[in-house]
Amino acid sequence: MDDRDGRGALLQQGLDNKPTKLTTGSSDCDTHDLPRARLVAACEAYLSFGAEHPHLYALMMGPNPRPDDTTGNDGRELRLNDSGEGIERLVGAESFRLLVQDVAAAAADGTSRADDPFLTATALWVALHGLVRLRADAPLGPQPDPGQLNDALIERIALLEPAPIAIPER
Repeated sequence: MDDRDGRGALLQQGLDNKPTKLTTGSSDCDTHDLPRARLVAACEAYLSFGAEHPHLYALMMGPNPRPDDTTGNDGRELRLNDSGEGIERLVGAESFRLLVQDVAAAAADGTSRADDPFLTATALWVALHGLVRLRADAPLGPQPDPGQLNDALIERIALLEPAPIAIPER
């Protein structure tokens, strides 16, 4: 990474911390062994990371400073081919891999109606990113309760079934 102005070190710090934040968010969940709960916790951790570190998030997820340059500092081609080969070189690749894995697990146990975990995770990633950026940019106008909006976005895009209601034992 280009470190002429210190951005490379800051970006690397974000890359080092972001996947940890997502996996920490997942493991902090009381029901971390339940795929639905793990997926929701990971999404909430992503939103929290963006809210708590807006400048680092913007740096991490911002545009390439040289958009016409498709070669990385190591000389490798940065474009992805249609099969997704090369995704591991993208910012947030590990976090995205975890998201796809969590969507697939929720689909496998029937708590998500996602029939294509990669497509669903991609749509969710885009929506989460958009929400982080909109909140950071402080758009004008009325807004719903942040928690309700988080829940609606995550549950609808991840095609989650309603959370089970805990019935107290008698």
